[in-house]
Amino acid sequence: MALVTGDPRSATVVALSPTRLLRLDKERFRVLSERHPVFLRELARVLCRRIARTSADVAHARRAYTTVFDAVLAGLRAAGPAPPGAPGGGRAAPTPAC
Repeated sequence: MALVTGDPRSATVVALSPTRLLRLDKERFRVLSERHPVFLRELARVLCRRIARTSADVAHARRAYTTVFDAVLAGLRAAGPAPPGAPGGGRAAPTPAC
């Protein structure tokens, strides 16, 4: 992605099996994309799918955290106020002097 954005590389890859790699510098990437526009279309397709998958994952996680938070909050409300001397109960904690 750094070749597309111009930003510094932000990821490290570790191969789990024997792998053949291709190193593509900025100039070769530019030439390849100019000579073979289908390359850029395929790259855009892959990146769009990854963005869509990540967005769905974030939405799912948000719903899950909201469900858990709401359940914990409902449990705390059902338990009523904490007794004096318990954390959060009775008097407010003193404010430290600055």
